[in-house]
Amino acid sequence: MTTNNWKKYFGENATAPQIIKAAEESNITLPDYLAATYVEIYGETDEQIDFDNMGEQVWDDARSEIRSRIEDMDFSDEQLEFIFGDWTEGDEHFTWLATASKAEITSWGVSGDWGKEEEKTDF
Repeated sequence: MTTNNWKKYFGENATAPQIIKAAEESNITLPDYLAATYVEIYGETDEQIDFDNMGEQVWDDARSEIRSRIEDMDFSDEQLEFIFGDWTEGDEHFTWLATASKAEITSWGVSGDWGKEEEKTDF
């Protein structure tokens, strides 16, 4: 199975963020969740399935779906730059963005002043 067809196995309506959230709620790694879910749905198989790479494809798809979702919320370019900045939380940040409302994201952005540095005045 190629990593590009994970939706074939988990359903066309399954979104990558939903699969990632389900893995987190199960307290197991994404590849382990994909493997367990696959076996639960389809039973044991002799087919060699690379769930590690499938997990990477799910994350790539999730990031793309999440980015589109946030871009549809009509944030400014500067706000989008802050939202998608290089956060140390990495995928945890994207997982939060998967379900956060525009109001929640705005509140978070305002509390961080949308990443703007304060002007320093020399006296």
